[in-house]
Amino acid sequence: MKKDKIIKKRWKRVALLFAILFVFTSTTLASQAANANQKTLNAIFGLTKIIYNSSDLTAHAEPFLADGTTYIPLRKMGEVFNKNITWDDATKTVVVSDKPVPALENMQAQLNAKDNTIAMLEVRIAELEEYISKKEPDLDDLEDQLNDDYDEYEDIEFEISLSGDEDDIEVEIEVDLDDFYTEWNKLSNSDIEDYLQDICDDILDEFEDADITGSIIDTDEDEELISFEIDSRGNVETDYEADIDDLEDQLNDDYDEYEDIDFEVYLFGDEDDIEVEIEVDLYDFYTEWNRLSNSDIEDYLQDICDDILDEFENADIIGFIIDIDENENLVYFEIDSQGNVEIEYDAYLGSLEDLEDQLDDEYYDQLGDTQVYIELEGDEDDILFIVNIDLYDYDDEWDDLDEDDDIYPFMQNIYRDIEDEFEDAYIEGVIYDIDDGKDLYWF
Repeated sequence: MKKDKIIKKRWKRVALLFAILFVFTSTTLASQAANANQKTLNAIFGLTKIIYNSSDLTAHAEPFLADGTTYIPLRKMGEVFNKNITWDDATKTVVVSDKPVPALENMQAQLNAKDNTIAMLEVRIAELEEYISKKEPDLDDLEDQLNDDYDEYEDIEFEISLSGDEDDIEVEIEVDLDDFYTEWNKLSNSDIEDYLQDICDDILDEFEDADITGSIIDTDEDEELISFEIDSRGNVETDYEADIDDLEDQLNDDYDEYEDIDFEVYLFGDEDDIEVEIEVDLYDFYTEWNRLSNSDIEDYLQDICDDILDEFENADIIGFIIDIDENENLVYFEIDSQGNVEIEYDAYLGSLEDLEDQLDDEYYDQLGDTQVYIELEGDEDDILFIVNIDLYDYDDEWDDLDEDDDIYPFMQNIYRDIEDEFEDAYIEGVIYDIDDGKDLYWF
């Protein structure tokens, strides 16, 4: 019994000895392990400054320099830059994260809301596009569209009705000629075809395989004015046939007066050959007629011929301007293959005396405060214009004239008027003092 107690005491001593040895060994190993991850730094404080947005953070951050590297406490600088700094002891990890910024969060929320709105709209657009692509064109909707776009043309009001189906569409266009007779008669064949072509093009945009027929109806007389259809290429064809008498009325409406001269226009012939006779009474309009230049007359005749060609595009056109007072031809004209008016100038240029009268009427009081009269000498190839002035009466007024500002422009204008009438002529001019019988100025 005593022997057992002695043995137990010895075992306790041995166990205690091992426990002490284990603790010592563990502590020594831990210390050695810790010493293995440690470095000795030679840190220098007070030499480094930290400046952020012009503010000195040195005292707050406590930087130091060690082995050529500047060290700054992470938590202190995290506060400066609005960062969260946390320490995870379990993993020995420093965690840096952004602190929330209310303004940025609000902006991001707005952007997210807008992105959601855009996404919803894109979905809606896609749905509508799909709906439209599947939706069958409707004649009633197209009729409304055409009336919105074509209810007025050249100051005429129209009403458009559609009937039929996607394969065969009939167009009825109503106009009240009790209200728009004059405007309707001013329309040319090409005007009407252009109007109908635009309408048919819009219909074919919706019903590309449709056959289209139609008519324009005068609701006042309940009369069909024009019927039309489209060919295989979608081009409008009408049964409209221009009438020379109607065209004559139209021309007299548009061209019965020009440059303060009254004219009367007559048409003869057929759709292939048209003769134009334009009458003027020079007993009433002699002065106005003589003021017209060649280009004035050509422009007037070109406009008339253009309107005729709008109705009869293949017609050959010849014509005259006739003075009914003397019953003589003033102008002969015809159109070339391109529709341009050509005039036989010799037929209407008249004599130098007529031009002399015109120039004398226009320029006798246009040279400063003087009065002059003009004479023309020569022929259609060589013309001398003489401006006669009596310095006995206008000597002071002549001295007041400036050569560049007064005399030269005056002579230039006369020259140009002569050139308008005789464009191939060689032209000279002189101002002549009839009192002393000498030349004052040559042009």
